[in-house]
Amino acid sequence: MDIARLERENYEQYVGLWLNRERSDMRTANVARLGVSAAIGLAFGSPLDARWFVATCDTLDEAIYQHERHVALSRLAAENSD
Repeated sequence: MDIARLERENYEQYVGLWLNRERSDMRTANVARLGVSAAIGLAFGSPLDARWFVATCDTLDEAIYQHERHVALSRLAAENSD
């Protein structure tokens, strides 16, 4: 993205992006923290909470789908390990 061109041609979008830069950094850091927490939980047999998917997905629909998929795959893995 050409920031200088964006500043000249669409100043409102440029300011909006600039104001949201810290929010974006915080979301990225939080996703990394949640990933570590999830990996530790999975290592000890704990399933991922739905909140993890809400925090890491772009939409609520995607989060619901990913959580349901995770639960189904976890059950399948548990059945196959017996």
